[in-house]
Amino acid sequence: APTTNAPTKAPVTPLPTALPTAMPTSQPTPTDVGDDSGGGTFREYTTPNIGEANDKAKGVIFTITAKSKDVIITALGIVGVGKDVKSSDVQVYSHSGSYEASPDDRRGRGKSGRGRGRGRGKRSSRLFRSSIAAWDEYFEDKVMLNPQEIVDIELDEEITIPAGGTVSVYVLSKKGVSYKASDSNEFDGYAESDDFVLKVGTATKKEFKQTEKLADFAGRIVYETGIAA
Repeated sequence: APTTNAPTKAPVTPLPTALPTAMPTSQPTPTDVGDDSGGGTFREYTTPNIGEANDKAKGVIFTITAKSKDVIITALGIVGVGKDVKSSDVQVYSHSGSYEASPDDRRGRGKSGRGRGRGRGKRSSRLFRSSIAAWDEYFEDKVMLNPQEIVDIELDEEITIPAGGTVSVYVLSKKGVSYKASDSNEFDGYAESDDFVLKVGTATKKEFKQTEKLADFAGRIVYETGIAA
C-alpha cells in the first residue's frame, strides 16, 4: 500500500483485505479508546462496508441518528480515490435534522437526480439543502488522502447529536472521496453501532449541487458518548 507522511491530526489505517461482513444490519463493536471526565466513553466505529467503497464523488451526504445517549463526533475517517496518495482540499459540514430541502431551498439551486428505482446505483429523487448558508462548517483544510487507507480528520469543532436526534453530515473533497453505492432506499439505516444508526444519503458531483448515486458513507467515526437519556 502507498505510504504518506500524513498531517499529525490525520492518522491513517490500512483498509482490510477482506470485508468483515456485507450485511447492512451488522453491528461491529466500537473500539473504546478512553473515558472522558463526564462519564462518557470515547469510541471509534469503522463502517462494515469499508472493503466495498468502490465508488467516488466530490462529496457524500449522509445522516446519523443517535440512540439513547448523546453522541459527540470529534473526527471522521475517509478514504481517497485513484491510485496515489494526494493532497486534497477537504471540508466537513453538518446541520441538525435531514438534508432534504426546505420549501425555501426548493426555490433555489441544487436540483437532484431523478428516480428511486430499486437496484444498485439508483439516484436520489430529493432536493437537498443546496445553500451553503444552511450548513455549519466543522473542518476545512488540505489533507493527504490515501485510496488504500482510512485517514482520520480531526474536526475543528465537535458535531453533537442529542439522544434520539438526527444530524446530516456532508464530506467534500476536491480530489474525490470513496463511498459505496447504496442498495437500499434513501434515509434507510444501513449500519449501526451501539450508539447510533447510519442512514443512506447521496453523493454529489459538485460542491452543493448535482446529486448522483445514493450513497453509504464508508469510513470511520471517532466520537464520545454522553450520559444515557
